[in-house]
Amino acid sequence: MKSDMKKKAVVALSFIMAVSLTACSEIGGSSGNEDIAEQISDESNETKESMEEGIIVTYRIADKNPSDEDVEETIKCISNRIKEYTNHSEWAVNDDEITFELELDPEEYDVEELIYELGRKGELFILDEENYNLWSQGEEFEPSLTGSDVKNANATMTTSSEAGNSYLVELELTDEGTGKFADFTTANVGNVTYIIFDGDLIMSPQVNEPILNGELVILGLDSFEDAKRFEADVTAGALPLNLDLVDYEIIEAE
Repeated sequence: MKSDMKKKAVVALSFIMAVSLTACSEIGGSSGNEDIAEQISDESNETKESMEEGIIVTYRIADKNPSDEDVEETIKCISNRIKEYTNHSEWAVNDDEITFELELDPEEYDVEELIYELGRKGELFILDEENYNLWSQGEEFEPSLTGSDVKNANATMTTSSEAGNSYLVELELTDEGTGKFADFTTANVGNVTYIIFDGDLIMSPQVNEPILNGELVILGLDSFEDAKRFEADVTAGALPLNLDLVDYEIIEAE
């Protein structure tokens, strides 16, 4: 179940971009331990005894022969996504499966949506028309900008007498991303560009003028909660590995 938020963004100002993601390596490690390589939790049945309520979810790594670094980065990314829901979590690796245990009240969340949000790839690409056509045909393509070019994100709200409350996310590009985006928008004034997130085309705005300051805005979100979710997506980062859901269990308080 994919979040409807991704489909709500609209074009505004000179160029409006949708969700972006920073590199996971810039974010801290998983909950409660700086040495992610040594953070292996106890068996799941022991956790069930100590956790009064929560969710246990297991993903399988779909990539063949993943590196230890990519496994660690994937765990870091998901652990940062988990922080949006709870600060109490554990994880364990068993062969090609990664299990996460979240201590929270499952009745407060759409569990299927939460599980999707944790395990999705989360890649962002910005493409010109030529590379969009290659992408849409399943061929090799070269993005002009990716989520790793985003440095900061900030969810906020504006109010006007005409439009009422508007929810948005402000994005700041890295120095390298600022230069790349300046070159890209300068070369594509008057052209349509394509923004791909999680394998879906979510926006195709037209570039009206070069954007040189490395600042972008996401508009058209339904609520401040949605805006904060976008901010969290940017902060958490894209997963280096592809994951398939194995199963999940809901633990309810007695």
